[in-house]
Amino acid sequence: MLNPRTQEGGLFPHLTVAANVGFALSRTARQQRVGDLLELVGLAALARRYPHQLSGGQQQRVALARALAVEPEVVLLDEPFASLDPQMRASVGEEVQRILRASAPTTLLVTHDQDEALSLADLVAVLRDGRIAQYATPQDLYARPIDDELARFVGVLEGTLVDTPLGRLPALWHGEPPPPTPCPVTVLLRPEQIDLHPSDGEQGLGGRIVQSGYHGHDAFLQVQIGQNGAEQLLLVRTLGNARLSPGATVKLAARGPALVWPANSVH
Repeated sequence: MLNPRTQEGGLFPHLTVAANVGFALSRTARQQRVGDLLELVGLAALARRYPHQLSGGQQQRVALARALAVEPEVVLLDEPFASLDPQMRASVGEEVQRILRASAPTTLLVTHDQDEALSLADLVAVLRDGRIAQYATPQDLYARPIDDELARFVGVLEGTLVDTPLGRLPALWHGEPPPPTPCPVTVLLRPEQIDLHPSDGEQGLGGRIVQSGYHGHDAFLQVQIGQNGAEQLLLVRTLGNARLSPGATVKLAARGPALVWPANSVH
């Protein structure tokens, strides 16, 4: 089990990298096995260093090598990257994924980070109230959430059939054919399906930016639509070079298709 609540990852501070990795091994197995594992995690040159002489990402890899030393059939990673900054979390996560694929144990990753789960896992189980709400590949989970509660991870608009505040959209009915008569529905739109335009001279639904999060390659915006007690917040994903700040008014339009459920079928 790898559960580094601190950057040291539960390493023994008085032991070298090599001694940490070989701690659970017999003396006869230790020398060759430790060398092979340090090569696998790319730390062979640091075998004689101590944990405090390593970066957070290096400590994570030492902890992983130690967990793999006894050749387990299953490895549990419990929030393994929680103590790392976002940039290091992404790079270390990719490196850990490579190492685990090379060593081939079954791995269970526990995380609250949606991006982490979707980018690292082959299969994702979403737990809700102690039960598995959906178990699927990352692609299926993202494209076809089982119900509106899972869909709300990325944003929901309510409308009638496929007529929404953002216009009429082609619909993909989830799990069943569309009803024969018009009825209230729940519509799922991804943040990247919503286009933003300056408020002057453009058609579309009016909105006001209330929060902006810049991530370099893209930006996530919270945009308020509606008025007089009927306000909703939409999450919009746009290119990072767009200069949009809180308070700016914009026009919104959407690109389909949208996932749709009859409103009385969701929970």
